[in-house]
Amino acid sequence: MKRIAIINGGDIGGAKTHIILLLEYMLRVSAENELSVDFICLRESDLAAKARALGVNVFVPPNMKLPTVLKFLRETFKRGYDIIHSHGTRSNALLLLMKPFLRGVTVSTFHLDFAHDYADKQPLSRFVYMLIARTALRSTRYQISVADELTEQLIIRGHKPERLFTLYNGLDTERELSRRTERKAGESVVIGIGARLVVQKDHGTLLRAFAVLRGEGADAILRIAGTGPEEAKLKVLADELHIADSVKWLGWVTDMDAFYAGNDINVLSSHAEGFPYSLLEGALYGLATVSSNVNGVSALITHGENGFMFASEDYRAMARYLKLYVEDAELRELHGGRIHDTVLEKFSAETMAARQIEIYNAILSRGSSKRQSVLICGAYGMGNIGDEGILKAIIAEVRSIDRDVPIAVLSRKPKFTARTYKVRAVHTFNVFRFALTVRHTKLYINGGGSLMQDETSSRSLWFYLYTLLAAKLSGVSVLMYGCGIGPIKRKLNRKLAGAIIDNCVTAITLRDGNSAEELRSLGVTKPGIHVAADPALTLEIGESVRSDAPEYAVTLREWRGVESKLSAIAEAIDKTYAKYALTPVFVPIDSKDLTVMRKVAELLTCPYQIRESYDAPEDIVRELRNKRFALSMRLHALIFAASAEIPLGGIVYDPKVRGFLNHIGQRNCVDLDELTAERLFAVIETCAANRESGDNGTARLRELEAVNRKILAEAMS
Repeated sequence: MKRIAIINGGDIGGAKTHIILLLEYMLRVSAENELSVDFICLRESDLAAKARALGVNVFVPPNMKLPTVLKFLRETFKRGYDIIHSHGTRSNALLLLMKPFLRGVTVSTFHLDFAHDYADKQPLSRFVYMLIARTALRSTRYQISVADELTEQLIIRGHKPERLFTLYNGLDTERELSRRTERKAGESVVIGIGARLVVQKDHGTLLRAFAVLRGEGADAILRIAGTGPEEAKLKVLADELHIADSVKWLGWVTDMDAFYAGNDINVLSSHAEGFPYSLLEGALYGLATVSSNVNGVSALITHGENGFMFASEDYRAMARYLKLYVEDAELRELHGGRIHDTVLEKFSAETMAARQIEIYNAILSRGSSKRQSVLICGAYGMGNIGDEGILKAIIAEVRSIDRDVPIAVLSRKPKFTARTYKVRAVHTFNVFRFALTVRHTKLYINGGGSLMQDETSSRSLWFYLYTLLAAKLSGVSVLMYGCGIGPIKRKLNRKLAGAIIDNCVTAITLRDGNSAEELRSLGVTKPGIHVAADPALTLEIGESVRSDAPEYAVTLREWRGVESKLSAIAEAIDKTYAKYALTPVFVPIDSKDLTVMRKVAELLTCPYQIRESYDAPEDIVRELRNKRFALSMRLHALIFAASAEIPLGGIVYDPKVRGFLNHIGQRNCVDLDELTAERLFAVIETCAANRESGDNGTARLRELEAVNRKILAEAMS
């Protein structure tokens, strides 16, 4: 693989560090990866000198006149490169002008949102610069962002998700570090920031936070390393805030290792960042860290566990977190040690370079095959967080097998789906776009959820059967994944479903045994059929401490016959409060659930809570982990409860609910048609009694879910 990078050359700060470390570490593994690393620097600079010192072939044009530079680039590119990688707007713009003469694949790294990069320009100049920057960036075939949030910004602006990658900055974690200053008793705690004095770094918020901190009697000093156009204004502000005697303006610091070694707390107050090296450097020194929560920062800091984050410009919150660290040396060391470990684990330069080469290989492999992507079809973009949990889990499973495979999703809200999951999204019923997408698909995934049923309508069933047939006729491998089958009641529908599934699908994984029986009754025998579990069970929720709050979750939904049962449901909930003093918390899976929940709530005499919505499926699992048990009509509330490892009870309105409960060996349920206050209360009492048993079928489910991944890996191979 022949690769050449092009950069302006006058870069400083994070972009410069990123490029030099990439060059150095890619050179270390160049032989084993058959990689050549060349470099175009548009001007003689420290960056060019450092690259030469590493042994990189560095090319510099004789001058910066545009005709000279274009001629120089044309001659240089004749050497023949597979990858042409640009950094910065000027480099991107030159590649745009050179486009007719380029033979390699163009790639650009996106370090910072242009809206903030040109924040100090006059309005007209800012508009022109941003227009050029965005046009030039879009002209490169692939874009690499240094944070997931920047990738999301590009998707919002219309960049194709399948051409976007994320590569977080990395550090040389192997280098010898300066010795940390040992703070003696009675010495002031040292807070430090290493950042240019420019608008987007927002040192004003830091100064205001420091003024609050000092005003509350905290013994601390603030050291600021950096220069820039905002310096005079900031010094005036420090005077106005009466903190000038406690602020040390260090100017341009050449030995940043010594700077970080002399601090106790590392801070950043920016309102715009990519993925800041100043936080990584401080973390490498094991410094307690307080930062504004912008772009990639959350990839490094887990709030309250290895550092603190605050909303941009909220100086009072920043001051609160600084005070915690200033007054508690043990907390500083605890969080500093944890964030240090995070850097070593996730953000080494070696990891960054390996990922960069991995991206290059993925890009080049796409040029050799017409069929590259995985296309996922389901009931997505419809506001049902259970279905969104399925989609998120499937995407995670696909990316765990091949993290760079292009993924497309059929969705009722394509923009939402593309932005949320960083995938290409096509409107579910855009048949023309679907046909075009299938042409570039190597694997079509139908699922999960209960797509193959005619209980809601025949049209829905016909549509999903059409997609199976269309994918098969296009020569695509078809997988039905984590599905529930049925009920399919109409005779014609059963005949169609049996024939199309049997002849178009390669393999099927199911979330319950009842679905396997339904497939057999439809005459499906050709595909491999595997009983597994619902994909949503694999959602990662991170660390979550259980609460012993006297609460339990209730999930209801609109369905025929439910109106006549509302008073019985309310009576059972009131009896639960009277006997156990447990408060019901209504947890919606779909926004439509709130209507029936509110109707029940109006009938209650006991206290209750209603959750209006959740941002992500994981939020529901975290919520349920803090409940004594869950009572639900909704299948996915039961699945999430199983994932949260709490007792559960079902109100069976559809065979899929009973099928799931049977699948995990649970009999604690009542049919909606037979529901009375007494029967529902008996289900609740069983849940309450099982609080300490810890057995709700979760272990069996997790074993079965592994079947999904095994079959998916085989289908993607």
